[in-house]
Amino acid sequence: GTGRSVVSTVNAGMITVAPLSSGFRLRTAFGGNFTRTRTSDLLASGTDLVPGAIGLGGAREIRTTEQRGGVTTFGWYVEPTLEHRRFYLSTGLRLDGADTYGSQQSVAGFPKVSLSYLLSDEPFFPLKQLFSLLRLRAAYGQAGVQPGPADRLRLYASDTRWLDGGTVDARRLSTVGNDHLKPERSEEFEGGLDADLFGRALTIEITAYRKTRVDALIPFTLPPSVNAGGTVLVNVGKVRNSGFEIGLGTNLLRSDLVTIGTQMHVSRNRNLVLSLGDVGPINNPNGTRVVEGYPLFGRWARPILHYADADGDGIITHEEVQLGDEEVYLGPIEPNYEAALHTNFSFFRGRITATAGFSYSDGQLQVNEIARQNRVIARGANDPNAPLGEQAAIAVMDRTSYGLAQEISTFRFNSLAVAVSAPPAFARRWFGTRTASFTLQGTNLGLSSNYRGKDPAVNAYSTGNAVVDTGQLPLPRTLAVGIRLDY
Repeated sequence: GTGRSVVSTVNAGMITVAPLSSGFRLRTAFGGNFTRTRTSDLLASGTDLVPGAIGLGGAREIRTTEQRGGVTTFGWYVEPTLEHRRFYLSTGLRLDGADTYGSQQSVAGFPKVSLSYLLSDEPFFPLKQLFSLLRLRAAYGQAGVQPGPADRLRLYASDTRWLDGGTVDARRLSTVGNDHLKPERSEEFEGGLDADLFGRALTIEITAYRKTRVDALIPFTLPPSVNAGGTVLVNVGKVRNSGFEIGLGTNLLRSDLVTIGTQMHVSRNRNLVLSLGDVGPINNPNGTRVVEGYPLFGRWARPILHYADADGDGIITHEEVQLGDEEVYLGPIEPNYEAALHTNFSFFRGRITATAGFSYSDGQLQVNEIARQNRVIARGANDPNAPLGEQAAIAVMDRTSYGLAQEISTFRFNSLAVAVSAPPAFARRWFGTRTASFTLQGTNLGLSSNYRGKDPAVNAYSTGNAVVDTGQLPLPRTLAVGIRLDY
């Protein structure tokens, strides 16, 4: 087989700056870009080769497959910006388009505007001794996502079938496609502030945002009766993401003897399906659903309503567990809150440095799928003294993941690094070198969680719509020691 891929790009840009009165200036950027990708593949195979054949010419039957593809995207933009030492106002408009295999080329416009105001530089600002810097900012913008070039199309592939003692050429449906597919469009508002306090001993960044996706592109799982399953892209009416991000930095101590600093980041995010448009609730075989009024790809399952040891043998069987008829919402597959903390220590003018990293997450629903796979050795299936609730979850896990799902919180000690630089006199005396340094590094050093499985962050599938712990081994704990000598 042979393959060829050609990518052609053209980018052009221009910036003009015009001074205005009162210290203002107008900065305007113009530009455009064009990208075209063309691929072609030619594959050939032969069967029933004659003895001594060195190529396809010696084959009784030769089959060839040719594939061609191409995508073109293009766009133009203009961004006028009004600049001042304390004030910044940027506007812009972008026009984007793309071709999609025979469909008409479409162009969409995406405006944006952002505002920044350095309030602390104003003469009337009353808290100058407290704030070294206080900047207020706000922004609004729109963006779009094009579907793939073939996502709209119903495609067929070549195949062979056995008929009357021989093979015949055939065609099979390979992609169902969606004739009504449209580009996804999103708009986002955000606002916040940046502040330095107490001579930059404390820095704060606060941002709140709300992003709305219209005609969101979501994969829809087809029933097995349609092309043996698979997925097809559909447009979901409206999805909203909202939350906030807070960053805190500290320089607690700065001296030749000791320097201590920290960086912390906290975020809260929540997505919600506001409407489904013409699409009904989307049910995926992995237990996630897209339902109006709930988070995107939330996890659902039939609830365990009641269980009791009716025969008094101390063991719960599936006949002794009552399940609800309708699935109920269990929780989101993404954490509601996430936080990260990094600390930095330096001693004796940097001769000794230490950094450590920690992280925390809360509100994510995880499914312990490995418990289902290891049912035969689970405590709830073998130990009569196991709690009845644990026995009930094991007894009906072939019908519901309700007992395997758990809302988790996790605290991790991610990393630690310590470096020591020896004084030059020590390096010359003991090693005969100009310098000597020693390092100790460790990763994945600790985990504290309410999770009943091995590690709640171990998933066999990518984050998005199939987040389950399927028994993958967690990342190993690593320790590394290093010595560096410079002669």
